[in-house]
Amino acid sequence: MKPITLKVKETHQSAPSVLAERILNPGRDRNFVGQDESPGILSATVEQRPAEVIGTRTRVTTDEGTSYIEEIVEWEPDKRVSVEVKEFSDSMASARFRFIESWEFERIDDKTKVIRSLTAFDA
Repeated sequence: MKPITLKVKETHQSAPSVLAERILNPGRDRNFVGQDESPGILSATVEQRPAEVIGTRTRVTTDEGTSYIEEIVEWEPDKRVSVEVKEFSDSMASARFRFIESWEFERIDDKTKVIRSLTAFDA
């Protein structure tokens, strides 16, 4: 199957590096209560965080009891951050997919333009 990509453009007051650091925060999505078929986030725990940031792995558990890993695969905090979503728990593993979620930052005057994309791949 050909990858599917969704993109959202946003503007933020914060600098790119501040936005990138928020992505590393394992509690950033704890307020996400789910939407349509998406479950909410119950917990997020950093399992490993190397000094170079790339390879940081966070275990996310949903309010439905499923879990998956988010791994930082690209880290340029002033330009771009990418996270691979993978290693789904047994109840989700049969779906056989993975995601890359990316944030591209561009500072314009006192604001940051963010293009957030989510690409789904067959596993």
